[in-house]
Amino acid sequence: MTLTGVVGLLAAALFAVGCSDSVSPVVPEFDTAPTVVEVTGLGQIGTGSPSAGNNVQTFDFDVKADLTGTLTYTDYSIPGSLQVGPTFPGTGITAFRTSSNACSDPTKGAEFDGTGQVVGEAEQLNFTVAVCDNGPAGSGLDFFTFSAPSISYSKSGMLTGGDIVKSTTSSPATGQLTATTTTTGTSLPSGY
Repeated sequence: MTLTGVVGLLAAALFAVGCSDSVSPVVPEFDTAPTVVEVTGLGQIGTGSPSAGNNVQTFDFDVKADLTGTLTYTDYSIPGSLQVGPTFPGTGITAFRTSSNACSDPTKGAEFDGTGQVVGEAEQLNFTVAVCDNGPAGSGLDFFTFSAPSISYSKSGMLTGGDIVKSTTSSPATGQLTATTTTTGTSLPSGY
């Protein structure tokens, strides 16, 4: 039964027994479900095949504004790879921005910061990723940039393969509802 139905039944019951409410009824206010922004991407920047020595960078990520997500980034010109996810202790997404000035239309982009594990090394690295969802898959309009300022590293470009998607969804609201009422009047029935 909905809250409106419960309130209606309670009002009918109170009216039927001749009770009065000394306070004006209050219309309940409800919070809306929070909006969750997510960016996903699978693709590459640079031309040629992703093989050792080529100036090609590949990425695979799924990151949400609630700071959850995964990222695999590989630069074949180094070669080197960085990974973020629950199977890599100490890694994670540390900040998320729902727009990006790297995009001609900032609302089509997002940026996230994190700490990743350099594969095969003991070191972890702080990084920033900026993405732009500028068109459909394969259009070559999407943009990706990866930077690690502590090692003066930055690669960016239009996608030469793959796609980036920015989406917005509403998550279901959960919580607890408590209703309290006070009844005054004469001739009140017992036990209700």
